[in-house]
Amino acid sequence: MKRLADVIHWRKLPRALRLVILVAAGFAVLYGAFALAYPPMLRWYIGDKSARLTYPNRERLTEAEFERLAKRLEDQAASWEVDERVAREANPAYREEKARLLAGLPSTREKAHFSHIDYFRKAGIRTYEGPQTCLKCHETMEVRTPDGRTRRVKTLDDVMNTVHYRLFSDTHNGFSTYGYDGRKVNSFRSIPVGKIDRACGIPGSFTWTGWAALI
Repeated sequence: MKRLADVIHWRKLPRALRLVILVAAGFAVLYGAFALAYPPMLRWYIGDKSARLTYPNRERLTEAEFERLAKRLEDQAASWEVDERVAREANPAYREEKARLLAGLPSTREKAHFSHIDYFRKAGIRTYEGPQTCLKCHETMEVRTPDGRTRRVKTLDDVMNTVHYRLFSDTHNGFSTYGYDGRKVNSFRSIPVGKIDRACGIPGSFTWTGWAALI
């Protein structure tokens, strides 16, 4: 069997091309090693002994469950709208009757409508899969710059390059923290701040998961 070098006539290739191939192969090897080694190395560094982060809204809903949840959310939002509009009514009887009438108006439900329910319904989104769920529709967004102009940016890149997410890499400091569920995120070393898959040290919350539960 011929060697690969003989088949492609390695030595006959231009020197510059051989250099490009070697550099590309080196980057590929380094990237593969990083992708495989970084997660366990990071867990070793922070002393994380906890299980993988999970949350209830990761469960896939059936169509019936989705519609029931949508109705419950819209009913709740409509009740908030009604409560706000009758709050100044002093007479309890009038307030109750006014609330009943307002609750039956289509305009009340329209004002309390969650537009994302329709978006999710049409897009077939029935489970939360982390940032990639939001990025299906919001891969890019328009932002206003300090000079008043607008430009389109990649959403995830823009978020990950904010001060919050770059705090550790810019200052080389970190700290210990506990999550909402009581788990200590690191046992004996400081950790980077604001990462998507573990707790942010400032509020002790799991970023990209707490607010998503509201959606």
